[in-house]
Amino acid sequence: MSEHIKPYNAEVSKEEQIREMFDRIAPRYDFLNRLLSFRQDVRWRKHLIRQALLHKPVRLLDVATGTGDLALAFAKAGVPEVVGLDISLQMLSKARLRAAELPNAPLFIQGSALEMPFEDGYFDTLSVAFGVRNFQDIRRGLKEMHRVLKPGGRMYILEFSAPQKSLFKTFFSFYNSKIVPQAGRWLGGDAQAYSYLDRSVMAFPAPGNFIDMLEDEGWREVEYQSFSGGLVHLFQARK
Repeated sequence: MSEHIKPYNAEVSKEEQIREMFDRIAPRYDFLNRLLSFRQDVRWRKHLIRQALLHKPVRLLDVATGTGDLALAFAKAGVPEVVGLDISLQMLSKARLRAAELPNAPLFIQGSALEMPFEDGYFDTLSVAFGVRNFQDIRRGLKEMHRVLKPGGRMYILEFSAPQKSLFKTFFSFYNSKIVPQAGRWLGGDAQAYSYLDRSVMAFPAPGNFIDMLEDEGWREVEYQSFSGGLVHLFQARK
């Protein structure tokens, strides 16, 4: 599909800052994700994968693919064409190394979720795991994902938001604001990046508000499931 791909042109803005941050933390990103989530991030992704595979995807785009966890899982599950898109070249380098031995390896492309280098309606399935809250403009990202998905195509989004139950909210706030940045400093050498990730979770819309946003941008049949006390949500929608 290389003839359908336009060159990446990053905006110098929040998106560029995010790109630089993920480039910095790429070497320890997977290790810290597993450690800080107590490997729950693996379980959360499996929920998304199971739901998406029910509809037998053929052309799947994984937006904000990072080091390729979802894209690789879908390729291993036999999805014929899988593409991973991310703004961080260092994250993509890790994804490509992980895919090197796969006979049906995903195609990993550097690009912005706000201006994706694909034709209208090219994909039938779209996934995003913990990337939407990092979009410079969430509504614009939702519009762009709507554009590249064919009519009837399905989108699956995993995302954090602040838990609403008081006891769990208190624990989560302490853990994410105090423990996670320190672990980022000691083990990843970048407390600032992990402090940002805490702030981004707290700033992300509550599930009901995010559903309203999805419907405003043309998505239909929107629903969601919550995991881990309301810390993580799996949103599903159809074009």
